Amino acid sequence: MEKGTASIYKTLLRLARPLFHFILLVAVFYIGYTVRQYTDLIPWLQLRIPAFNTQETMWFSLAAIIIFLIAAFFLGVYELFRPLHGYYKKFLLAWVWRLVTMTFLALFGNGFLFGDGISRFLILWSAGCGLVVLSIFDIFWNNLNGRLERRQPYRILVIYKTQKHYTKFSEDVIGYPIYEIIPVAYEEYDSTRSREGIDIAMAVGSYGTNTLQMIADHARSHGKIFYHIPESYFLEDLIAMPERVGPVVWRAYRSSPLDGWMKVFKRLCDLVCSLLALIVLSPIFLLTAMLIKIDSKWPVFYLQKRVGRKGQLFRFLKFRSMYTHMSTGENYGGKKAQKMYEKLIQTKNSRDDILPKIADDPRVTRVGRILRKTSIDELPQLVNVFLGTMSMVWPRPHLPAEVEKYEPWMKRLLAAKPGLTGYAQVFWRDNLPFEQEAQLELYYIQHWSLAMDLQVLISTVRVVLWGK
Repeated sequence: MEKGTASIYKTLLRLARPLFHFILLVAVFYIGYTVRQYTDLIPWLQLRIPAFNTQETMWFSLAAIIIFLIAAFFLGVYELFRPLHGYYKKFLLAWVWRLVTMTFLALFGNGFLFGDGISRFLILWSAGCGLVVLSIFDIFWNNLNGRLERRQPYRILVIYKTQKHYTKFSEDVIGYPIYEIIPVAYEEYDSTRSREGIDIAMAVGSYGTNTLQMIADHARSHGKIFYHIPESYFLEDLIAMPERVGPVVWRAYRSSPLDGWMKVFKRLCDLVCSLLALIVLSPIFLLTAMLIKIDSKWPVFYLQKRVGRKGQLFRFLKFRSMYTHMSTGENYGGKKAQKMYEKLIQTKNSRDDILPKIADDPRVTRVGRILRKTSIDELPQLVNVFLGTMSMVWPRPHLPAEVEKYEPWMKRLLAAKPGLTGYAQVFWRDNLPFEQEAQLELYYIQHWSLAMDLQVLISTVRVVLWGK
């Protein structure tokens, strides 16, 4: 089996684990329910047939399973991309949460939530038999995952300050075949080392805060995990958590809570939201296309290269709001349009910033002014969201020439996929210097949650409809 194939199978195994857990727990509960109804298990002992309410019992079993899965997700049982360390400890903790919650629900919900009560046999059966069945399954599943990890080990770029630091680390980790160490002395390190082919970037030894920040920025700009020891320094815009790599406990830095399964949830939300929005807003798309055609002919859409996650370029889609011959780009106004744009920046730029804002832009059409004021010109980016080059909410994407003017710390924004709408854009619009806008977006990335995404989306609708 090739290494790339092993990596795909490993990811599929981890994606499938919660599904198999769900199926096995349903099977355990169904068997227990069937056995409890069979009252002649012991020939000389006739058990009383319980007064089961089938619907209530099924709801109870479903609630028990869902509570376990939720606890397991939050405790890291279903980790997707990182090495599995301390798995069974996390699994047992999730199971304890399930037992405590469901026992409380069964006892205090008796006669209230469950009119006929829940069989104590079923509670004990699902607790004991469910634990045994899932444990046996996980032993087999983790063994299979371990084989795949040995075929496709995690590649660790170890940036060491002295040979002593590296020797100590390598001696601790050498017995773990799921890791492949790629050492580099700090004097020989450059940003290209953190690119493709590396899963984890690790700084070993004592570094100053600025140096540590630089290495961390390189790692996360390429979507890599970053670790560091000792704990002498703390990077303010990153989330620090203790984590194990082999027998060593390091400080792991993450740029955002958006990690592991949360990436999957956010992508599913993007797919559903963008698809529904495209369907619901299709009449507006058609009307806008007709108005643009009547006002300034073709083309209806404007394509432009923007900088996305990890600094990669992608095609950015908008409704065209400028006259075609005045729009920058080879397929539009070309060099003449570019010269006109540079002249307007010098004469009509209302913001002294790396992101220019041209007041009373003469290149904008009559329909274009309405589209920009209502933000309808941005709606085609729903297609970008659906295709995965953008997200519904994240920092807005910029032009390559603008990104080149970023200060080093601003490039941390490139660790995130660009968004259709953003935190700073909605709450402050164009009233802030880009430096403050970048700080707000980095704050949003560090404190991200689905609830914050929902808040920004609702606020975006309010701004578009009422202009506030």
